[in-house]
Amino acid sequence: SGWADKFLMTPVNGLEDRYVSVAYKVPFGNEWVKGTKIMVVYHDFQAHKTNADYGTEWDVAVKKSL
Repeated sequence: SGWADKFLMTPVNGLEDRYVSVAYKVPFGNEWVKGTKIMVVYHDFQAHKTNADYGTEWDVAVKKSL
């Protein structure tokens, strides 16, 4: 349920985490850039039993092996 740990416990009305993610590995550049992995994730949090909107979250990660 997202990286911010907003939901440490499941809400009484349940939780639906609808999300989409995109990842990319840089295939070009110098030794510091080439091979860098970038991931972006969007979450839309809704109650399972009602129409309650719990909000949204954007997550970004950048990973490079040294």
